[in-house]
Amino acid sequence: MEPLNIEDFVYSKIKDAIFKRHIRPNTRLIESKIAEQLKVSRTPVRGAIKKLAHEGFVQLSNNRGASIVKPTIKEIIDTFAVRAQLEKMAAAKAIELITSEDIVRFEHFLAEESKIFEDRDIGVYYNLNYEFHIHLATISNNQILKEYLSSIINRSHIYLILYENFYQLEYNPSYAEHKAIVEALRQKEIDSSELAIENHMQSTIGGLRLDEVDKNFYNEELII
Repeated sequence: MEPLNIEDFVYSKIKDAIFKRHIRPNTRLIESKIAEQLKVSRTPVRGAIKKLAHEGFVQLSNNRGASIVKPTIKEIIDTFAVRAQLEKMAAAKAIELITSEDIVRFEHFLAEESKIFEDRDIGVYYNLNYEFHIHLATISNNQILKEYLSSIINRSHIYLILYENFYQLEYNPSYAEHKAIVEALRQKEIDSSELAIENHMQSTIGGLRLDEVDKNFYNEELII
């Protein structure tokens, strides 16, 4: 029986390949091939794939087995539209409750975002991005809203990882938009916060390679 950290090793290798776009949407994850490539048994591969499915990167079906998710353009646009409305709701409530300590927290996120983007660590970058956006819901003190927002942020991050050329970006397009959101919160201006959030969501969609969504990628050899 292999140690449990072998599953973590396989999981990190597959996820890194997804982040670097070596494994593209709709690519089948064949346990035997991955096991052969990584020189492990199929058991940790199966566990790693299940974990990626739970996170939303992989879809499981009776016909095709496991494959990287392949959303439609409509699903992507609808996801960001719903996310925008949830964040606006969170911001409106947060403005009523926000403290100077919360603003300091947001400013910390902004400072860290600049450093992390320069390092081009996509996993750390999106974790920080999640913390920035979910803090709105935390301040709003609405647990149900926080749960829904958490789910949809994670889903939209998957779309960004699949269709945004993170490693080719010359500058961080989100920093100024995040800063505008923080400034609106600081001034406690609901209209400005809603506009800043809407602009951020539209800019994010605009940065996606939606022309790739309808393409089919066939990777005969997985690059892991």
